[in-house]
Amino acid sequence: MPIATDRNPSLPHTPTQRDIAAIVADAAQANAQRDRGCAYRALLEGSAVARFNEAATFESLLPLCTEVSRLDLLDLGFDDGLVWVRFLAFLRSHRVSTAINLIAVRDTPPDVHAVTVRMRAAAAATGIPFDSMFMVTAAKDWPGAIVRNGQALAIVANMALHHVPDDGPHLDSIRTMVIRRLRRLDPRLVVVCEADFGPDAYRRLSRLGAHTQGSSANTVMDALSEMLEPTSGFKPVLPRPSHSELEELTPLPSPMRPELPDRLENWRRRFFDAGYAAIDLMPLRGSIVKASGLVAQAVVAPDQQALRLSWRGRPIANAMAWRPRNAP
Repeated sequence: MPIATDRNPSLPHTPTQRDIAAIVADAAQANAQRDRGCAYRALLEGSAVARFNEAATFESLLPLCTEVSRLDLLDLGFDDGLVWVRFLAFLRSHRVSTAINLIAVRDTPPDVHAVTVRMRAAAAATGIPFDSMFMVTAAKDWPGAIVRNGQALAIVANMALHHVPDDGPHLDSIRTMVIRRLRRLDPRLVVVCEADFGPDAYRRLSRLGAHTQGSSANTVMDALSEMLEPTSGFKPVLPRPSHSELEELTPLPSPMRPELPDRLENWRRRFFDAGYAAIDLMPLRGSIVKASGLVAQAVVAPDQQALRLSWRGRPIANAMAWRPRNAP
């Protein structure tokens, strides 16, 4: 159910002249204190995966933003709002001023006041009309009862759908039903970015966070590549935490918030079964690679209509875009 709305008059307005870079910098301390329990946190903060996901999301949304003057943007698994701070700057850099109504849905409560002030400041700095509301809904019940006021709806699921319980490949599985409920909203676009490996990665990635605290983003990617392919000849030098540190830093999986990634092929099947048609991301590959600033170890290659990010030859993440089947 809704827990807060951007329309709360008690929230302060930040001066319009405040620069977006300062907004992001002000959030750094809060980010450092965020819950580190997410098994994917190491991939969500500055790594090639984070940059690839963000670039794929922004470039996929841009054509739609040029077509409509008001866009409802449903963010499943909303994090700290910084991605939308950067999206507003991205729109400004492309001279697009589409009014954004952000519907932030997640399965745990966000820091509503802090992220609202942060995003309002970015909207004021860019001059882009922006509104937001926040909802807390269990992942198995996504999207919940959302309120729309735009001309079109875009849905973004960035490293979020793996939180939906996975009870098998059948047509009435929880994951497929969530995807089907999203289709009933008649979105013009659904952008999905996910890790590209199997469900055995939960504790491996939790331990990755313990191994790589304070390490560079490339070291994180190297360590992940090594764990997913133990026979690889490449062996990154990593600090070795003690047994007690590993126990402390390795969260136990929660049945209410699972960490169950899956392969691109299985996500593709679920979306097809739920009535979607794929949108070809290959025309956006060049702009995504450029915006990601990827180094030589990272390769973005097409896989049918999707894009797959590999690190040292090992698939790590993927980006997909979908629309309801038979939609124009």
